[in-house]
Amino acid sequence: MARSPLHPDSALLLSLLTDGLRGDRSRLEASAVAAIRRFRQRDPALAEAMAAALVEFRSGLAQTASALPTDPESAAFLLRGEAVPVVPPLAPILPPETAREVDRFVRERRAAGRLLAEGFEPPRSLLLHGAPGTGKTLLARWLAAELALPLATLDLAAAISSLLGRTGLNLRRVLDHGRRAPCVLFLDEFDAVAKRRDDPSDLGELKRAVNVLLKEMEQWPSSSILVAATNHPDLLDPAVFRRFDTVIALPLPGSAERETLLLRAWPDDPALAAALAPLLEGETPAALAAYTERAGRERVLGGGSLRAAAFGQARSLFGGVPARRAALVAAEKRLRGRKKGGKSGARKVISPEEHGRRFS
Repeated sequence: MARSPLHPDSALLLSLLTDGLRGDRSRLEASAVAAIRRFRQRDPALAEAMAAALVEFRSGLAQTASALPTDPESAAFLLRGEAVPVVPPLAPILPPETAREVDRFVRERRAAGRLLAEGFEPPRSLLLHGAPGTGKTLLARWLAAELALPLATLDLAAAISSLLGRTGLNLRRVLDHGRRAPCVLFLDEFDAVAKRRDDPSDLGELKRAVNVLLKEMEQWPSSSILVAATNHPDLLDPAVFRRFDTVIALPLPGSAERETLLLRAWPDDPALAAALAPLLEGETPAALAAYTERAGRERVLGGGSLRAAAFGQARSLFGGVPARRAALVAAEKRLRGRKKGGKSGARKVISPEEHGRRFS
């Protein structure tokens, strides 16, 4: 005798029960979100109570310690773990459009309870792409601290194996950790494990890893955030690319961002930052940080002024490019005699402190 079809509400209740009994947390959460969405009009109090229970459940998971996974053959850790820092890292200095995209991601994550109450999932995954040194790793670390989640970074050397099938298994262990223990799971150099499956140079091992990624990302729980970074988005398999909720490109800093980065290193001499920022076009944030570090060391060891050290290091940086060296000489002449800490001009530059408040 055929069973009568279940009422949609009954089917949803059965799905919740089945997923819970099976211990399938990701499907259980998906069913819970579907139930919240279904009841938010007919029974707002029930929908709100279910959303609160889901948020509380996820919060409790965040307090559960979980050992980092290891490769069973080498016993090497597949992830490098970082606890939520007591002192949060400095906010990233980004172009306005990029900053707005990051701010939206953070706001939606912080509003997870409100979104769930309306039957919507907060964003669960983020792909960062840009040239080397544009701050992808720093941004992942800042996001983890800002959202009070531990950071777990894939150790690519430990995860990729020459043994057949081992890379896919290691990747699954890494993703399983992110499912069990709420965190920011950071997959750097993502193109190494999510390469296009039509690449003729691959013998099949990475194809299996891509298939693992596709399956896991479809069911990724919103209690953790999957953040991936690549310098080569063109190498990624298109199907993996489409799985991300948010994709953010990190461009090279513009003149205003370069000036703010220099101000972070030289807060007592904004005129120096203003003079040098236009000349450092094309430099990444990492290169600018290295440049200011070298200038600082030269000032300490040489006993001269910061301005002399900064211009000296800039001359080394520009090498034998006549046009850039000529512009540097002109800027040094304009700056000579100007009082330290003087105004940098009419253009408004966002201070590092004000830039940090954009994300708060």
